[in-house]
Amino acid sequence: MASPVTGRLTDRERLLRVLSQRGARGGRIEAHRAMLRLPNAGRRLSASLLLGVAGLAGFVALLPTLGAFWGTLFRRIHAALGLPGPVVERPTAFGPVEFTVPTVAFDAPVPMPRDLAIAAGVVAGLIVISLALRGRWLPAAYFLRAVAVVLTTAVGFFAFWPDQFPYRLSEYVVGHLQAGLVVMGLVPLVLGFTFYLFDLSVLRKILLTAMVLGHLAIFLPLQAMFHALVVSQLTLVAMPVLALLFGILLDVMVFVAFYGWAMSWPSALWEEVPRP
Repeated sequence: MASPVTGRLTDRERLLRVLSQRGARGGRIEAHRAMLRLPNAGRRLSASLLLGVAGLAGFVALLPTLGAFWGTLFRRIHAALGLPGPVVERPTAFGPVEFTVPTVAFDAPVPMPRDLAIAAGVVAGLIVISLALRGRWLPAAYFLRAVAVVLTTAVGFFAFWPDQFPYRLSEYVVGHLQAGLVVMGLVPLVLGFTFYLFDLSVLRKILLTAMVLGHLAIFLPLQAMFHALVVSQLTLVAMPVLALLFGILLDVMVFVAFYGWAMSWPSALWEEVPRP
């Protein structure tokens, strides 16, 4: 605080101001790039939204090609895993664009009392392990408890209403892929309101979009086939855990990971910020 008499800063106050801008290792704490004021805000927003809409239009136009690619990938993985039944193509439409989404043609078994007892033992093991984790492993402990909670609800449901589970494996796979397509379609729009606004070249913005969509285009069918394999081996009691904790949530985390990495890319405006 300045002296009430002179209005000038004392040596102590100047020192405190300098120290407040220093990090734990003595370096200067610069303003994050997200806090920088970007020039031409209106024009930048318009260009970002236009690029986002163009990305969505391109994605929609490629849906038939993506569906055919997924079908080919499904058939190869299906044969390699030795799963029963054929791969089925389900007709799907996004507005005027029609395409197919692959799925499996077999049903997963309903858990028997022995399966539920094993699942209950897994729940107990997860809780014990989570209670033993401390310090830097505490986030893992919370995740294990989340898995235990979801699995407990699944065990309870199949213990009382084993014949009333509303989801079949084939429908689950289709629903997972369709939800993944929604995530993919939202990628360019979300980037249009966020990443595209920053002072980066158009090429870098297109590159990030292509990397996220390309990764998800391969990851989603592999994820769906992995879920089908696990549920076919561990019965339907495993489906809620896969759907809630290892499904679309994991796909969104893929987008977040790519976005966080891309935010470290240098830009002309960021390079103009003075360094100590």
